This record gives sequence, structure tokens and C-alpha cells, in this order.
Amino acid sequence: WFLLFVVGTIHNLTHEVPDESWQRFWKVHVYINLGLAVLVIFWFTAGGTHNILDMLRRLRRAERDVQDDGVVREDG
Repeated sequence: WFLLFVVGTIHNLTHEVPDESWQRFWKVHVYINLGLAVLVIFWFTAGGTHNILDMLRRLRRAERDVQDDGVVREDG
């Protein structure tokens, strides 16, 4: 995006750019970002759901130590 910004700025300063071109640019820019946002939301949701289900399966199978009282002691 930075490279596109630099090229667009140079082009805009050296040429007359019509308003319709800017409108098309921003429309495409917003659609690309919205599409990427939807993909990232799906990716994070799928990954998070997978991890939570894996954690719950592991907790269900974990062997409990009834002697563990949760106290941390320094041994020396």
C-alpha cells in the first residue's frame, strides 16, 4: 500500500486526475480491505474454535492429582 501511495502521489502531482478515478480507487481499496477483513475474521474464528475444542478435550482426558493443593514451594 505504501508503494501504491507513493506512485499515486507522484502521478497526482504531475497529472490531472479526475474525481471519478479517485472514486474508483477508493471503492476498490475499501472492497479489498473488507474482503481481507472477512478472511481474517473467518481464519481467527476457525482457529480459535479449533483451539478451544482441543483444550476442552485435553481437560476432559487429563488425569487429576488429588494430592496437588496448588502450593508452590522452594526446595532449597
